Amino acid sequence: MPDPPAPKAAAKARLASIATPPIAATPGSDVPGWVTALLIALALGAALVALVRWGVLSTDRLTRPLRAAFTEAGGRTSDAAAELWDVVRLRR
Repeated sequence: MPDPPAPKAAAKARLASIATPPIAATPGSDVPGWVTALLIALALGAALVALVRWGVLSTDRLTRPLRAAFTEAGGRTSDAAAELWDVVRLRR
């Protein structure tokens, strides 16, 4: 079986009158700034989850002072709602 014929390359025209721009590599990364910000936010979130998981950061310790205030506010709101219901029901 004979070998296939070799391809004939067309002559390339050179563009001698066009100047090529200089190639300059700037130091640094090609990563956009939002990717870096996203990675930092994910790392901070992971650190927060780890602190809560290992018990270093207790949500009970942070919310205990607010619990009494919310309980008092709930009681007062309940009393006000009951008083309003009595006024509406008895039509005073």
